[in-house]
Amino acid sequence: MQNQKHLITLSFSLVIVVIVLASCSLKRPESAAPLETGISKDFFTTKVINPMTKKEVLQGKKFMCGWAPVAEVGAYAKHYNDHNVIENWHCNVVFTFNHDHSRLIGKLVNPSYPDDISKWTTALEIPITRNYTREYKKDEYQRVTNEIVEDETKNHPSARPLMDLDFSNMMVSEIGFRNITTESDLIRPGSSTQNIEDIEIDNATGFIGFTLTFNDPDVSSGNSFERKIRYNFLEMKTNEKFESTPWHEKNASHLNALHILGKKVEGASSAFFAAHWDKYKSRKVYLIGFPEKYFKIAKEALGNYNKLFKDQVADKDHPITHDLFIPERGDHLKYSFDLRYTSITWIDDFEKSLNAPLGIGTALADRLTGEIQWGGVTLWGGMIEYIIKSAAPSLDLNSSLPASHGLNWLDKIEDNAFAFNYQFDFPVSLDPNFKGPFFNTFVSNSLNKILFDDSKLMLGQKDFVKTKLNDEYLENFITNQASWLNNHHNAQKRNYQDFSFNHYFKNLVGNKQYSQSQVMHDFNNKDALHYHMNQAKQHLNSPICVISTEDVIADILEAKERGNFDPEKVMEAFVKDVILHEFGHMIGLGHNMAENILPTVSAVMDLNIHPPKVDMNDSEYQDLDNLKKIMQSEKTKYTVPKKYWLPLEIAAIKNMTNASTVMGYKNSRTDVLYDNHEQILPGPSDVQVLKYLYNQQYATFKYGEEDFTYYKVPATGQIPLFAPRNVKDRSSRFVSYFPSCTDFEATFDTSPLCKRWDRGYDVKTLAEDYMLSIDNLRDSKLIAKSELKGARSIYRLENYLYGHNLEMMGRLRLFYDYMRDLFKDEIDSISHDVEAIKMFSTDCMREKMENASLINLFTNNPKLKELCQVNKKIVEKLGSYMAKSGRDFTKIDYKNKTAPGGMSFGDADPNWTQMSGTYQILSDLPFKIVALNTLTLSQPYAYLYGWMLEMDNYSHENGGYLYSSLYPNEYSHAIKNAVQNNLQFGTNGEKTILKKTALSLGYFLQRGSWETANDKFRFPKPTFLKKIADQTQFNVSYVAVILTAVKMEGNNAPPNRYSSFTGRILDINSGKDTLAGEVFVLPDSSILVKGAANTIINPITKLQFYSDTEAFAWAYKISFDSDDNDSLSSESVKNIFPNMVNNAIDACINGKDGNQNGLKHFFNKMANPDVNNLLEKEDEYIGFEILPGIAQSAAFQNDFKDSIKDNYQRFVKKFPSHELIEKTCFEALNGVGLTSASAGAINGYWMPGMREYIEE
Repeated sequence: MQNQKHLITLSFSLVIVVIVLASCSLKRPESAAPLETGISKDFFTTKVINPMTKKEVLQGKKFMCGWAPVAEVGAYAKHYNDHNVIENWHCNVVFTFNHDHSRLIGKLVNPSYPDDISKWTTALEIPITRNYTREYKKDEYQRVTNEIVEDETKNHPSARPLMDLDFSNMMVSEIGFRNITTESDLIRPGSSTQNIEDIEIDNATGFIGFTLTFNDPDVSSGNSFERKIRYNFLEMKTNEKFESTPWHEKNASHLNALHILGKKVEGASSAFFAAHWDKYKSRKVYLIGFPEKYFKIAKEALGNYNKLFKDQVADKDHPITHDLFIPERGDHLKYSFDLRYTSITWIDDFEKSLNAPLGIGTALADRLTGEIQWGGVTLWGGMIEYIIKSAAPSLDLNSSLPASHGLNWLDKIEDNAFAFNYQFDFPVSLDPNFKGPFFNTFVSNSLNKILFDDSKLMLGQKDFVKTKLNDEYLENFITNQASWLNNHHNAQKRNYQDFSFNHYFKNLVGNKQYSQSQVMHDFNNKDALHYHMNQAKQHLNSPICVISTEDVIADILEAKERGNFDPEKVMEAFVKDVILHEFGHMIGLGHNMAENILPTVSAVMDLNIHPPKVDMNDSEYQDLDNLKKIMQSEKTKYTVPKKYWLPLEIAAIKNMTNASTVMGYKNSRTDVLYDNHEQILPGPSDVQVLKYLYNQQYATFKYGEEDFTYYKVPATGQIPLFAPRNVKDRSSRFVSYFPSCTDFEATFDTSPLCKRWDRGYDVKTLAEDYMLSIDNLRDSKLIAKSELKGARSIYRLENYLYGHNLEMMGRLRLFYDYMRDLFKDEIDSISHDVEAIKMFSTDCMREKMENASLINLFTNNPKLKELCQVNKKIVEKLGSYMAKSGRDFTKIDYKNKTAPGGMSFGDADPNWTQMSGTYQILSDLPFKIVALNTLTLSQPYAYLYGWMLEMDNYSHENGGYLYSSLYPNEYSHAIKNAVQNNLQFGTNGEKTILKKTALSLGYFLQRGSWETANDKFRFPKPTFLKKIADQTQFNVSYVAVILTAVKMEGNNAPPNRYSSFTGRILDINSGKDTLAGEVFVLPDSSILVKGAANTIINPITKLQFYSDTEAFAWAYKISFDSDDNDSLSSESVKNIFPNMVNNAIDACINGKDGNQNGLKHFFNKMANPDVNNLLEKEDEYIGFEILPGIAQSAAFQNDFKDSIKDNYQRFVKKFPSHELIEKTCFEALNGVGLTSASAGAINGYWMPGMREYIEE
């Protein structure tokens, strides 16, 4: 019963309907509004004798009231109004007058005080402009003439029988399901005009109707908003013999009655009753606007219900031999909305269908008894037909959605998530004047090698005492270096801040400023958020029942792309299904979102019974526990008679077309699979609900019997768990209903069995179909398969992908929390058996399990084993989405663009979707980021109206479950693959890119760490949880790479030539001094360094000499600890980085494609003894020229750089097949930077130079 439109739509709608829902006057326009004159007061009241005073008084008549839009003009009016749909619920008013008869007042009937109108609220007021009598005029001789005069002077106004009503100044309040609660929802004074037209009064039926035309030209910056609303009032009488159906709120566990009315008992507790039609009456149902072929289907659907009432709802105590609903053509009716005629209206106008749902069913009942006296169904057939029959829909299927829809969650967490909470100082803050371990080690290292003796740093004073070498100059030198490093670090902070301000995720939200500011404001404003949630809950429980276009369209298009699609057959099935569903609402049936779940013991206990896990003293708990034992005592797995479960099981196994009711939100692919529309019928669950509503009976079942046995509902309205106490076999005859859940449960409840638009009949098939749905969406949407699709709105398509994936992956996540909660005690029993936990996900996949604890666990709990298997597949699937190699940005053909010219007039809407170009390949981020979000969360969420809402059942001390706790290998593997496949190395001409998924890991892993989840109280911390976390933990620090030049040796070695450098790594924080691996200098004086095992060295400065033979470069070091005894290490993300770095460096050092033509095969050599004059040879290595005093001489430094370039030219001549060595080596350096940036990002560090790898 959920309206699928989003909160922003709802909020705007609230503004629009304020004139009829808020207590504000309908202003009189400047031109005179039409008045209805000469209305007899007897129309609204009747004369009775007051038993106390014995005087004649006026007693108000009761009227049923309702209003609906009948015409909409302008884009906003078309979008925010559901044509022909009543906008108020069960409205009953009794009319009376104020003391001087200047106003006709409608009081809303209050069932709690049926005889005391003084306690009723005022629903509406209509000004009376005149009270008068009409009589024939007499001449001067007192003879009666033929002239009629109206006298406003005789008697008190209350004694004058006629009046004129001013409908244009009518005030309406206290009616409707849309309530105005904030000042911002009020229309600005003077911004709107109203006119009243087409007033109709039918004295024979007690009917009055009129049309209000409302126009506001100022809505949304000059966009015209005009609509006509038809108001109806129809006299109604309470049938004192009508048998009301008592209702209890706990009955919702078994069935869902839609229209629940009630009253206060003794001013406190509530007594409820469920509305329904009088089954002993026949009434006509007018079918309006139906094409002939669908008129027949509508008649067939009504015939199905008539047959159901006569054959299955009726019994010997409740005979029904007549048709309750007689279909007739209603095209002759002036208005399709008319309270005199129950109707089903087909809206063929595609423009009206464009922004509408597919169907809505409504009803109005007597508030005193619950007798439904009018019903209306509206079908937007134009949209249904278009979707199904168009080969390639040309409209933007999401055009009705504001650009922020599907992405409010991103606005919600953008400042927290995509700022990544990066740390800037790793691991500790830098001290501008540090002289500690770094200083001491640096000086000691230099002094020990006596490298400063000939250094020009000492200003040429060669006899300077060595003990003073570490004094003034080195102190200043190192202090200056520290200052530079800090400046560099602060520059990175500013770079990050600029990056954050730039909102690189702006493409995801469509760069819509309103969305970014308003939604964030609403989220931070708890009152606003509470208001939005209240509006959502009102819609979830409103009497307007919607099958939404946006929720079925993807499934229809998917089915079409699969082939074997007969449009006419599918159209017939779809129309039949929608009519049965919406007409079901009209006769009292509420939603049941578990329509596709087989009635197994586990499903019924999960959705309907909710048995306690332990016996309780309370009698209700004892009954629940007894019911659980009875259900589990039989060998059969079903809780209903075989005549019902067998055909459902057959249909489920065949093609999942099983449905126990027509009142679910069936996945649209199911309608495609029916052989013909005659197969679609009300189901056995519908019979049970109708027998409750119309016969006041509840269903029981005893194993072995062929059918249900029904008993009278107790006066309290609460369905018992067993047959009445006077039944002999009561203890074995239990309440029996099909799996059931309501709209609210489908959104916020804990069970994955209760969802809208799903396909499947148990946890396994449901999860598989969700994954299939995501896969199919990705396959069908990412690549534009036609010019038409490529021309659609890019932002809206991306938004749609986000919304769909948030909902589908959110549902997948629920399976895990469901398993953890349902089998909490069982999982706790192995929670400290580390080996059992590690094998949990592997043993459950085996027929022959290995771990003794798990053998016992899964043997005694087969459903746990099934859920374990399902969740393993889900974790692996989420990992596969994160590892997709798709694009971070949508690829757009900017040349293929069209911008509408001229100025648009008339009723045409220009298409701006191709203004910038057409898309070719959509971004893959809506799959990657949502999967990452889902995998790392410690609680499930419900996706509602663009918001990710935590589920209360799991967002407390008993929740907080992590996937990594029971699926450590799969989780670690998913993170590893996500990193590996979201780093793009600059080989083969590609760019070196750190993709958004890898970049985002730091935030998501931090948010989903074991420290932030309640699993830290359930599993061993040091031996298990910490080991899982360690798979993504790296040590990050600044280091100085200290290089020492090695002189070229040999008789023919040129002077001042050095063959290579040796290196040491000096950590500036710890002071530790370690050997570096191979070191190579590149043509631009940057260096390539191979770190020790499990270490990545990424230089951030070029080579800088500080003595004649010693130089250094700043770098940051990424390192990690390895544990050979850690069984998770094989799946650790840490293992991929050494390979990535080595692969990047090896292509440069050793050569590409197995050829020994890398740097090590030319550089780092001593003088060639076979060549006398190396300088004259063009392809011989001649070493680097390092002249004494190079640290202080810019000219000597240039000579050094020239010698590097000269040697690289010689290298290319030596290995002509390796001409791209410079590019290969520079890309290797980029690869090292990319890898280390990614490792830092995983730990939440904003690394120096990181932005260089981010595509914006």
